Order: sequence, then structure tokens, then C-alpha cells
Amino acid sequence: MEENKENETKETKGSENSSNKSMLLVGGVIALIILAVPGFLIARKIKRVLFNSARMAASSTVSSSQEASSSPSVAGESNSVSQISIRGGSFYFKPDEIRVKVGTKVSILFTNDEGTHDFVIDEFKVKSETIKGGVTTTVEFTPDKTGTFEFYCSIGNHRQMGMKGKLIVE
Repeated sequence: MEENKENETKETKGSENSSNKSMLLVGGVIALIILAVPGFLIARKIKRVLFNSARMAASSTVSSSQEASSSPSVAGESNSVSQISIRGGSFYFKPDEIRVKVGTKVSILFTNDEGTHDFVIDEFKVKSETIKGGVTTTVEFTPDKTGTFEFYCSIGNHRQMGMKGKLIVE
């Protein structure tokens, strides 16, 4: 009789151990999922941003060279005003190179495709308002010296992430 009680106690303990192991295993799997999913989503977002940046850089290079061959990256000139359209988005300007004539008034129509951005050229004290995606703003200035100057987005670290281009004044 005492032997039966001992066997029952061992079976009960064995069943409890098995149940505890199952609970630990399920808890471990749940914890792994909870920790892995955000990491996976973040990695996917980073990959998408890098892919889009590379794609936009490649397409803006093609656009700039196409525009340069058909016209020198100037959308149109009328009454001594160079009118230039530039699009910006997540870490790109398109085109990323523009050419203007010294002494000619320049009107830049900046359209933001996505995010929050602005358009800045330090040497000519040009700074647009900060605009959100889908909004367009205009800045005007008259370059008084020749050379190559950088235009960029001054929001956060956008400039360091590649949101910049060249203004060539001839």
C-alpha cells in the first residue's frame, strides 16, 4: 500500500514537472516572438528607407543628366527670371544639380513629396519655410557670385543622410 502511494506521488510530481516544462517552453516562445517581431519590423523599415534612398539617388542622377542634355537644369527663363522646379522627399532632391546665370533672378518652386523638409542655400541667404508632404513653396534670390554652392534640407540630420545638391552659378 505504501508502495502505491509512493508511485502515485512520483507520477504526480512527474506530471507537474512535465506541465511546468511545457509552460516554460510556451512562455519562452511567446517571449521570443515579442522580442523578435519589433526587431524584424525595424529591420524591414531600415531596408525600405535605404532602398528608396538608393533608388531616388539613382533616378535623380538620371533626371539631372537628362535635364542637362535637353536644357541646363533650368525649368524655364522668362523676363530675366530663371524658374526651377525641385522635388524633395526622404533624403533626396530631384534634380540634385541646377545651373543658373549670375545676376539673373532665380525662382525655385520646391515641392515636398513626403515628410517634413525645407530648402536652404547659405551663401545666398535662401531658406524656405518648413513644409510637409504634398505642399509646395517658392523661394527667390539673385546670385551675385559664380561658383558651386550646396543646397540642402536643414531639418534634423537630413543633410547628412544625403538630402543635398549642387547649385552651379555661371
